[in-house]
Amino acid sequence: CVQIKQEIDRVQVEIAKLQIEKSTREKQLSDITDSVARELLSDDAYGSFDPRDESRPFRLSIRGGEAYRVLEVLLGDLTCLLDSGSGDSAFPGFAIHDCPREADMSSGLYENFLLLAERLQRERYGENPPFQYIVTTTTPPPVFPVDGYMRLELDPSKDDGLLFKQRLR
Repeated sequence: CVQIKQEIDRVQVEIAKLQIEKSTREKQLSDITDSVARELLSDDAYGSFDPRDESRPFRLSIRGGEAYRVLEVLLGDLTCLLDSGSGDSAFPGFAIHDCPREADMSSGLYENFLLLAERLQRERYGENPPFQYIVTTTTPPPVFPVDGYMRLELDPSKDDGLLFKQRLR
């Protein structure tokens, strides 16, 4: 009985440690989400992260229709991308957003989002971010203030004009 009780106590301590680590990790992601939302929208807005919400784990405090639902997804992806340099992250450090602006976001909001992503990446990681971020769009991207970004014009009518130079199956 004594041995079993000691094992139960050891496991309970381990569970408590894991719960603290989980809470700390959730707070870290929520803090990144909130800071990105405030930077993009205003100090009146806030972003939150709830891993228990399977349909909308990243949320914005403001309502704005479909444009802001798209922005919540982009904000969540950006949060994970910015966090991918953390040793605690399981995010692969690679994101492709295929036409995130089309018909959903205003061109100003879209441009501000991309400029913010670039600025936060530069502020956090300088010239060597631990991730790659690819955005495809039918509207011209903003002009970035620094070098190191590649702009490709793709043409789906021929394999050589595709992003990976071949059709993925």
